[in-house]
Formats: sequence, structure tokens, C-alpha cells
Amino acid sequence: GRIMPHKTSVGKVVTKVARKVLPKKVRTVIKGVLHPVQALKEFKAETNAIKKARIRKQTGFSDNPFK
Repeated sequence: GRIMPHKTSVGKVVTKVARKVLPKKVRTVIKGVLHPVQALKEFKAETNAIKKARIRKQTGFSDNPFK
């Protein structure tokens, strides 16, 4: 999990550059494209976590589902 912070920082740099270069309308369009993807990723991660938690409760293992 050490790759992700780097990716997000690169993304921030890209958005900063985009803010300076692109006009506002284009920016809102890009935001409209990017945000649903982000929301989907977060939603998937959340449901995944819930599923894992349910499986742990069923099997009775607290920290390791693969025991």
C-alpha cells in the first residue's frame, strides 16, 4: 500500500495544473467524469469491507479470515 499516496499526490499536481490551464467549463466536465468513478471505487471498497466483516462474523475469526 505504499504506491497509492504517490498516485494521489500526482493526481493533485495534475489537477492543480489543469486548474491553471483549463477553462472552468472544461474543469466541471472533467470533475463530472472523475467524481462518479471515485464514488464507485469508494462504494465498491465499502461493500467489500462489509462483506468481509460479515464473513468474519459468520466464521468467528476476528482478525484473519483465512485462518
